Amino acid sequence: MDEQRTCPHCDKAIGEATGKCPHCNRDLDAAPSSPVDDNKCPNCGAELKPGDVICVQCGTNLLTGGRVVTGRVKVKRRRRATLIAAAMAIVVVVAGGSVAMWYLRHDYVGEGRRLLAEGRYMDAAENFDRALRRNDRNPRLFFQSGLAEMALERYDEAIARFERAVELEPNNSRAQLLLSVCYASKGDTLSELSALEETVALDPENHLAHFVLGLAYTIVGRREDGLREIERAVDLAPGEAEYRRVLGAAYMGLGRHAEALEQLERAVGLNPGDPETRMLAGLSYSARGLTENAVTLLRDSAAANRKYEASIRYHLGVAYVLNKRYGDAVREFSEALRIQPANSMAHLALGLTYGIEGRLQEALFEFEKIADTVGPELANARAESGRILTEQGETERAEAQYRTALEADSENYMARVGLGYLYGKQGRGADAVREYRKAIDVNPEGGPAHLFLAIHYAKQRDFGEAARELEKYAERISNLEERESIRALAEQLRYSTGL
Repeated sequence: MDEQRTCPHCDKAIGEATGKCPHCNRDLDAAPSSPVDDNKCPNCGAELKPGDVICVQCGTNLLTGGRVVTGRVKVKRRRRATLIAAAMAIVVVVAGGSVAMWYLRHDYVGEGRRLLAEGRYMDAAENFDRALRRNDRNPRLFFQSGLAEMALERYDEAIARFERAVELEPNNSRAQLLLSVCYASKGDTLSELSALEETVALDPENHLAHFVLGLAYTIVGRREDGLREIERAVDLAPGEAEYRRVLGAAYMGLGRHAEALEQLERAVGLNPGDPETRMLAGLSYSARGLTENAVTLLRDSAAANRKYEASIRYHLGVAYVLNKRYGDAVREFSEALRIQPANSMAHLALGLTYGIEGRLQEALFEFEKIADTVGPELANARAESGRILTEQGETERAEAQYRTALEADSENYMARVGLGYLYGKQGRGADAVREYRKAIDVNPEGGPAHLFLAIHYAKQRDFGEAARELEKYAERISNLEERESIRALAEQLRYSTGL
């Protein structure tokens, strides 16, 4: 019996088959594989057990050499995906932590200070806001934030910051002082005074607080208190030219010319280039009879400073009047009006100077100018139509409007002055004087009626009466420089009474 042929690979009967085994489809000519000869997978090298057909490690079919998918492989892939996801989560957490650490470490305060110094106030305010979200218990941070808000003119926000700074640090006099400045910027004078008084109480040696408080007292009419605080500021900081300038002006307003001149000379020495100080010093020299000194100081100041040239030339003209150099005075007043045509004070001074010289027509012209400048500002709402009609030349209708206003309110100061102004334009001098006097009876503190009376008397060459009315008008002027100038003109009018 012939020996039956078998496949060298699968050991099954193959009969007469050639080429490929009909059972395992392997090459009959190839040497048989021996998967268990070395007990290792030919693909991954894993240890095999006798009789294994598939490698449990890599899934290789040890008979065909192909791969099969097993549950173990799927598990391995899931583990790999889990590891990748975990790694990604770690990256995200680390990145998030880095952002948080950057936020915590970023120096918003330092950045805000730098931007504030560079004048980038909006950016500075934003940085301070971020810093405050981290720490809302730092008074210094609230103070710096308040500075930025104040620079942006957002005064309500600045007030809130400074108030919080004071709340956290009650002895913070700087925050208290700037709080008062914010109130002043808003026009809240009472709150400003309260804040300033608290500042002075907290820090009695704070010269700036005393100075600002003195100005605030002066504004509300408490002149003695204002003078005391400004004097205290000068005592604490004798080298501050501004303090001495304001103190000198205050002394001038009180008629204490010797003390005024002392302070203003010191102020000029500390700050020789300040035009306002030189103007006041010039006026003080004039008041003391040192007119040559006044002329020299004011003339040099006018040539050096264009910004204040019109005002300086006006004061120089006053000094020339007091020095009886009327031609020079006319030149300076005219130059002041060329620079500033609507300067009512220069029109008044020029008209008075013309009157002293006997140039009546020119004086009348200037008095009309001052009347036109001041007149339209006199009427209140009830007399407004009368004012408009007066300016339009419709005198009969204007008078009817004023009388209607007075029938409704016989103590209407503006209507009385407006009616007097109307009579003056019509040449009805006695009627004008009567209305001005009634206006003064209604409101003794009113200034315009005295001014128009002075103009009326100057037109009549009654310089004595004009001087008296002009001084009364000066007493009611809040601006110290203008007040002293008007008094100087009144003094010269009184001197000219006999001319």
